[in-house]
Amino acid sequence: EWLGELKKEYSFIKIDYLAGRMCSSDKSHYWETERYFKRAVDDFKMKYSEIEIGDFLFYGFGNDYENKKKDLKEADKWYELAYRVNPFSYKALYKVAKKHMANGNYNQAKDEFNQIIHILLNGYNASQLTPKQQLYIYKAYVGLGDIIGHLKLMNARYTYQIRLASFITW
Repeated sequence: EWLGELKKEYSFIKIDYLAGRMCSSDKSHYWETERYFKRAVDDFKMKYSEIEIGDFLFYGFGNDYENKKKDLKEADKWYELAYRVNPFSYKALYKVAKKHMANGNYNQAKDEFNQIIHILLNGYNASQLTPKQQLYIYKAYVGLGDIIGHLKLMNARYTYQIRLASFITW
């Protein structure tokens, strides 16, 4: 009843997205999560063009598939869609880069990790970024170091570690 009353006054998109988030954290209602997320995405698509769709919906859906359902294949589809509709979605791009790295596509992952750094540091000092943005720069540098270490290019790995050390200020 209360959900119906809320829907009369507020956006279906926000209500369904919130309901999906609440269900994903409650084991007794977890089975309803996908239904609410899909309704939120469908409502968003009806209201906005795909270009304007909020990547947060797709990222949230991917996150649910990855962490709750342990379905990485389906999660990857949603992360890629989130990045496609918003090329500045560094969190979605990080997930895509990790997938490419896991599949052995190191050059693509390297480009994506560098893109994350470019998106976030584009004209900013690292100290001007939010802690979450700093964390993703750190993760991108670690990813680059892992790729280079995996390719057995230890001198280049050392270079990325030096760049990472210069990024971290205590």
